[in-house]
Amino acid sequence: MAQGLPIAFVARATDQAVLLGGEDVSQAIRVPEISDGASRVSALPAVRAALLDLQRRLAAQGGCVVEGRDIGTVVLPWAPVKFF
Repeated sequence: MAQGLPIAFVARATDQAVLLGGEDVSQAIRVPEISDGASRVSALPAVRAALLDLQRRLAAQGGCVVEGRDIGTVVLPWAPVKFF
């Protein structure tokens, strides 16, 4: 399921929208229940592998800021700028 995730990021005038299957889920994904669930699901090896590929593809497009515990060491170790 994670490999075929129809996710897109769309720049708007003042922010960026997260679309899932064409539906704007920008606000829905930021509630505590989703955040807690995301931590548990992302611990699954198959999900981590699918998300790693997705994160790398998105970052390769440029113009992004990515944050997270393993972004600078695992996901994008070649990133030109890192803040710790």
